Amino acid sequence: MYEVLTHTPTEIAVTYIVVFASCALTYPITKVLFNAVGKGLSKWR
Repeated sequence: MYEVLTHTPTEIAVTYIVVFASCALTYPITKVLFNAVGKGLSKWR
């Protein structure tokens, strides 16, 4: 049987935490941008 995971559990946990934190931190920024674009488009209608 071949190895599926070639990294240690610590490396996998760090990668998961980094990805999760980056998503959690960029979510409010994208929400503000979408609201700004939505309000800008509604002014042109």
